[in-house]
Amino acid sequence: MDKASFLSVILLAAIACTPAPDATPAPVAPPTVSTAPDAPPSAPAPVATLMGSCFIQGVACSDYYGAVEATTLKTVCASVGTWSDTACPAEGQQGTCTKSEPGGIVNKTHSYAPGTPEIAKQACDNTPGGTFTPAT
Repeated sequence: MDKASFLSVILLAAIACTPAPDATPAPVAPPTVSTAPDAPPSAPAPVATLMGSCFIQGVACSDYYGAVEATTLKTVCASVGTWSDTACPAEGQQGTCTKSEPGGIVNKTHSYAPGTPEIAKQACDNTPGGTFTPAT
């Protein structure tokens, strides 16, 4: 698809999503108030098992959580960093980007100096599905 066609598709999508000038917003129902007794608190979500971590060139480290075999992760890590069966170091973290990976894996990538919290957040914001948490 050429650039002009792509822009046409985007423009048409924007127009289709724009309400007509005389459109009246639909009424919103008031929130319902429950008179039922409080339900018992739900059990906390299970904590995923740490599969291991990959330390990448001293500036990032990814903790992998899940219930699958880590063999593939170890192989991929070997091409870019160093695998460990323990969690990434907490000291010096600038922030953490958490995202879900295929196969039920949760990837928590921690950034370290010389990066800054702002750079770590920007990198996470550019990661599809990433959620940034600043270091405490």
